[in-house]
Amino acid sequence: MRTGEPFILVTITAKTAKTGGDKLVGVQAGCVYQGKTNRQSSEPGINLTWHYRCPASLSILFSEAILGARTIILGSSGSWVRGPTFEVKRNSQKRIINTISGLLRDSESKKRFKLLIERTNQVLPTAEFESESTFERDVAKAWHTSLSIVKGNKYPIQKEVRTFVYERDPKVVAYTLKNAKGICFDCKESGPFISKTTGFPYLEVHHVRTLKDAGGDTIDNTIALCPNCHRARHYS
Repeated sequence: MRTGEPFILVTITAKTAKTGGDKLVGVQAGCVYQGKTNRQSSEPGINLTWHYRCPASLSILFSEAILGARTIILGSSGSWVRGPTFEVKRNSQKRIINTISGLLRDSESKKRFKLLIERTNQVLPTAEFESESTFERDVAKAWHTSLSIVKGNKYPIQKEVRTFVYERDPKVVAYTLKNAKGICFDCKESGPFISKTTGFPYLEVHHVRTLKDAGGDTIDNTIALCPNCHRARHYS
C-alpha cells in the first residue's frame, strides 16, 4: 500500500458481527496510499484519518451483497490481522476476482465489475497539468468533425488534474460584489438567483485585463457580471 502503485481495497465486516456481517458489498480500485490525513467524524470525540484515496469512477457498490466475504478474500487458510480493511496480495487477486465474478447475479454488476478490473490493470494516469482551456480546445476540434455517431462513455473514469492558478485576494472579490449590489456591470440586470454567500443576486467577478495578460488582482481591474455576460466576455 505504500509503494505508490495503485491497489484494490476491499472492506468487509467481521464474521462475528451481530447484523450484516460477513458480506462483500463492493470494491474500490485504483486506490493509492497517501499517508495520514485527518478527516471529520459524524460522532463527536472520535478522530478519524485517511491513509489512501480511491477514485469514485473505479469503485462499485454491488446491487446485492455477496455472502461469505471472509472466505472469498482470505481463502481457506488466510488469516485476518487487524483493522477493517485488507490488502489483497497479487497472487490472490486472480482467485478473488474470478470468485466475485462468478457470484455476481445481475448483468449490469458483472459488466461494471469487469470494466473496473480492466481499468485497474491498466497503468493509471499520473497527475496531469491541465486547464479548462485545454478541454475547450478539444471541444472546438470535435466541432469540426463528424458527430453523427457519438457514443460517449457510460462509466467515465476519473483522472487527477493539477493546474497552476493565480493567488487571488478574497477581499477584492468581496469588495467588487458588494459594490455591485447584485447588478451586472454589462447588462445592468440583476443576477439570476440569490447567492447564499452574499445575500445579493448572484454575480461573478471578472478581471477586465486578465491575470495571464499581466492584469492586476485589484478593485480597479475587476467588475461583477452575471454568468451569461461573464461567459460572453470570455467566449464571444
